[in-house]
Amino acid sequence: MSVKFQFKKSTIAAISAVLLAVCGFTIYLLHEISELPSWNLVSMNTVGQIETDGTLRVVDQRTIDASANIGNLNWEISETCNRAKIAIDGVRVIYAGAAEGTSVFQAAQVDFSEEVKKRLDDGQSPSDEEDYFWCYDKESSWFYLSMPKNNSSREMTVEVSYKIDNAFYVYDDVAELYWNYLPHMKLSDVQRFASRDSSAQVTATVLIPVTDKNTPKDLNNVWAWGHGHEGTVEFLPVGGYLFSSTVNTHNIDSQAHVIFPSSWLENLDKTAPINVGGARLGNSLSEEAKWMDSSTIAQGNDWLLTCVWCLVAAVILVIATCVYYAFCRKYKVLLSNSEDFDEHALLNSQITFDAHAIKFKKVLIITSLFCLIACIFAIVIFHSLIVSICFAVLAALLVIFMNWTPTIHSCFLDRI
Repeated sequence: MSVKFQFKKSTIAAISAVLLAVCGFTIYLLHEISELPSWNLVSMNTVGQIETDGTLRVVDQRTIDASANIGNLNWEISETCNRAKIAIDGVRVIYAGAAEGTSVFQAAQVDFSEEVKKRLDDGQSPSDEEDYFWCYDKESSWFYLSMPKNNSSREMTVEVSYKIDNAFYVYDDVAELYWNYLPHMKLSDVQRFASRDSSAQVTATVLIPVTDKNTPKDLNNVWAWGHGHEGTVEFLPVGGYLFSSTVNTHNIDSQAHVIFPSSWLENLDKTAPINVGGARLGNSLSEEAKWMDSSTIAQGNDWLLTCVWCLVAAVILVIATCVYYAFCRKYKVLLSNSEDFDEHALLNSQITFDAHAIKFKKVLIITSLFCLIACIFAIVIFHSLIVSICFAVLAALLVIFMNWTPTIHSCFLDRI
């Protein structure tokens, strides 16, 4: 086999692998972008009333700017603790038109199933009827709303009324509520990068149960903190807190943290699973004093980690490519310029070259195996398809380099 033919064949193989990877990655990008929501959150106003039996009753109103024939909306209604249970009472869709007046549509409930989920994911209605339907997946805490295909593209308000039983933990001194009233959107790395950030005004009100026997006093017997987006936490004299923020990205949780005396829960069942006992106030105040927004940091770290691993793959590829073409140039010199060496020196140089080439082949095949392992880990552990594709392509290119790295007297397959 001539050196020129070998260069040409190995180059064609490498280019083909890269083109194939680019085509596959482009198809993946287009698919991920097509799965982005076709609606924007304009504003959100949610009110949560804490009841004396440990229940949180919520009325969630979201103003949506949707494209025509949007079909389905969906988002997470998250549980407040691992003992909470969510039950949706009703869903309404409200259109406030200037000339037409206000139109209100009551959505009907549909039992969630895998078949229903598949229809919703495909943009279809869970029923053959053209109407408003909703369902809730308790396993994933995911809410779905299906609307007729011919619904107007006007701005709409979706109102979801639900209750959360066992909504918070109750200690001997205080009751403590952590409530993700606006969980971040579940987006892949590609969707997060391609999504168009939109500004939304978000307010959440948490009302604490108040009777004639208790008087709430901010930072005295009631406390509250907001986590996530920059905003304000305002004490309400009626007994509660108002959380306000302007959301510029949907990749961060908006969370309310509220503490009040557990003695105010007059109707709490002492045997309830949320009644855990012990003292909590001191630890809560201490934790908030050193709080850092973990969801923001975690997501930033995920993106940084993705960039770092992709950079590692790129560095490995550059090094392997440079060494591979260095061996090809050396191979050409040892075969085409034999008159520059005496016979004994040429043989020694060729044997030394073969030893180094075979060692390089071993390094390539071991590295490619590690790349395949990294590819699997990226999917299974880190759920990062970008990193997985990078290492899969790198593994394929390393195998190509290993196969086409030339030797003169030795055969790599014979040696292994």
